[in-house]
This record gives sequence, structure tokens and C-alpha cells, in this order.
Amino acid sequence: DPLAVRDPKYEGKFVIVCVGRLSKEKKQMLLVKAISLSKHEKDIQLVLCGEGPREKQILHYAKKRLSNPPEVLFLKHDALNVLLNTCDLYGHASAVDIESMSLLEAETCGAIPLINAAKTSAMSAFSLDEHCVFKANSAKAMAERIDYFYEHPEVREPLSKRYVEYSKQFEYNHVMDQMEAMFKDVIAKHEAKSTH
Repeated sequence: DPLAVRDPKYEGKFVIVCVGRLSKEKKQMLLVKAISLSKHEKDIQLVLCGEGPREKQILHYAKKRLSNPPEVLFLKHDALNVLLNTCDLYGHASAVDIESMSLLEAETCGAIPLINAAKTSAMSAFSLDEHCVFKANSAKAMAERIDYFYEHPEVREPLSKRYVEYSKQFEYNHVMDQMEAMFKDVIAKHEAKSTH
């Protein structure tokens, strides 16, 4: 949404958002470590959207490594969409991701993802740019990607627009239209066979 307005509290900050349960498999620790290795660490604000058993551990781990403590928020859908529309990057560190919904939701909002290229995850298939994927479970590789996007603001807006366009094919109505067309096609073929 081009009308989404960034929260003034993030003024001057490079905002990286991560949505999902604060749990081991979501690998928020990897994201924290990557930010700590970034050349621009002091300018980065990590926003974690979710709840879960690892919250205290993640915050404790981050306290020793990051200049700006991560924010932990639990947002309603509309507020989350505004955040995803106005963030600089979407950190998707999870190596096992059966539910790709949070990533697709972020891309629908034009958030540029950083995706873990782990063998156990199919998420890198949703990448439109090589800079959006980092070497499996490597905080150093993720940090390099963060630095790339920080240092190349000119690539972010056009890439963000491409993600919005790309993600339209996954929208519910579009998928339903495709299924309906497929069923009609099958029925038509079946009817054609039975009239011969």
C-alpha cells in the first residue's frame, strides 16, 4: 500500500521485520547474529512480531550484541500490514518452513525478503533476486545481504514493486479462479469424450 505511513519512531533507522512464533525453528537468533555482524548494525532496528517460548532468550542474546534492543510486538492484521509496507527488509531466517504464509504475506506488502537457502526449506523459490537469498544458516552471509540492501537503497523500491506484482498470483481469488478454470477444463474434456 503506497499510502502506508512509516511510524515516526523508526526515523533514521533501517528496519528489519521478522514475523512468526518466537521459537527455535524460526531461527530469530540467526537474524540477531547477522545484524550484529552488519557494518551498519548501529542503524538497524529489528522488530519481531510474534510470541513464543524463546522471547526471553532472544532478547538476552540480542542485548549483548545489538546497539538497538529488538522490539517485540503482537500486532493486529492492519497494523502488521503497515509495518510490512514500510520496513526495509523482511528477515526470514527459518530453515524449516512448511507454512510459507508469513513470507508470502510480507511479499504481498512489498517487503523485500532475506531468505535462508537451507535444504529443508523451499522458501528460496519465492525469491526474485539473488540478493534476497543467503547461504544456508550463515549469519555472515545474511549480514552481507543486509549490507547490500542498506548500501543500495535505489534497488529497494523497484524490487519491492516487483514483489507486490509477483505475489498477486498467490492471492486467494486468483488461485480460486485458476482452480475453477481447471475444473471447467476437466469437465469439458470429460463431456467431449462421452459424446463421441
